Amino acid sequence: MDRSPRSLRQDRVMGNTPNFSTDYDEQYDSTWEDESDGEETRESSMQWSHRNTHAAKDMQTFRHKFRKTQHDDSTDDYLEDDEELPNLRFYQNDMPFYPDGVLIKDFHIFWFGDYDRLEYVHSYIQWLFPIQEKGMNYASRELSLKEIKLFRTDEEVQRRLLTSYKLMLDFYGIELVSEDSGEVKRAKNWKEQFANLNRNTHNNLRIIRILKCLGLLGFRHYQKPLVHFFLEETLVNNQLPRVKYSVLDYFMFAVLDKDERKDLIKYAYCHFKPKEDFVWCPRRIRNKLEKETVSHKLNAGSNEGESSDSTSQSEQNDLMNSRVHKKNEFKTDTNEDTGNNKSLRCESRNDENVSGESQDSEEQASQHTERDSKENDSKEIQKSDSESSEDSMATGTATNTEANSTHYDAEKSSDQNSSKYTFSPGEANASS
Repeated sequence: MDRSPRSLRQDRVMGNTPNFSTDYDEQYDSTWEDESDGEETRESSMQWSHRNTHAAKDMQTFRHKFRKTQHDDSTDDYLEDDEELPNLRFYQNDMPFYPDGVLIKDFHIFWFGDYDRLEYVHSYIQWLFPIQEKGMNYASRELSLKEIKLFRTDEEVQRRLLTSYKLMLDFYGIELVSEDSGEVKRAKNWKEQFANLNRNTHNNLRIIRILKCLGLLGFRHYQKPLVHFFLEETLVNNQLPRVKYSVLDYFMFAVLDKDERKDLIKYAYCHFKPKEDFVWCPRRIRNKLEKETVSHKLNAGSNEGESSDSTSQSEQNDLMNSRVHKKNEFKTDTNEDTGNNKSLRCESRNDENVSGESQDSEEQASQHTERDSKENDSKEIQKSDSESSEDSMATGTATNTEANSTHYDAEKSSDQNSSKYTFSPGEANASS
């Protein structure tokens, strides 16, 4: 989509498009001055044709001014006699900011989450985040060295400055995760506020001011996490395209700690595409970073291969162990089955023995029963014989008796018959 000349000029002023200057010199960036390897420090104009020279000079000026705040004997030339300390008094809630006339406490209460007012009112940001530079609000005052020193030592002022930072982060769709480390992440409202941030590029200048203020007034450790967040969103997540070049030209070089600044530039180079268009470090450093990137990829591939080999070896070992385990399980199962079979055989034998014993006992019982039966039969036969004998005897007796009786009757009859004859006494005695 074609952009109007006015829009392009606005983007260039806000720092979110490349500046095609050809007069860049490494003197504007001291980030890598301690890593000189004997090569010429001045780069060719073609190398730096896309570097925003205005941004490089502005960030260098900021870092040089900061060094003065680290010395107790440093003084302001034109603010040395300023006893009003307007920025400090505003944060102490002793005076409102002008021209709106709002105290810092009221601002934190009534302006938090009022996104329309925070977007369209342009007079508060110079008071909320004072720095050593003039802003668009001519009623504001530059931050003096005396105020800087007092800001850093006043705990109540520090707490209120932190509240102001959280308020603006929320406006940009960002949330402070840790007050100790300064880590930030996307807030719940990030989609809507990212859209507003990408649409209204004057917020790029506000963020530059916020980063400078954090470095000056005691929150240097908050700079890197915020810049890293924007690098990740623009280069990795492909968000905020109209903020991208402000991050590269300004945000990175507002970080005061040199080692942290190097880390951010390396991260940016790693994720910037195409690599040949990366101009935010000297060519010698870019060549060095390219070698480190290639070496890192080779090591990563080697580690991945080793990991794959070790994984394969591990898988083979696991497979072998699994097979051994299965064999052991099979042997165990076989042993268990053998044991069970043996047990079953023993049980069967026991059952057979028991069965045999029971059969023997049954046979013995049967034999005893048969014997008893035979004995009983024998006894019964004997009894029967005895009874028969007795009966025969009784019958014989009875027969004999009957016979005797018959014989007696016969004898009696004979006697009676013989009595008809006359016996002599001698004959009668002889017959009896």
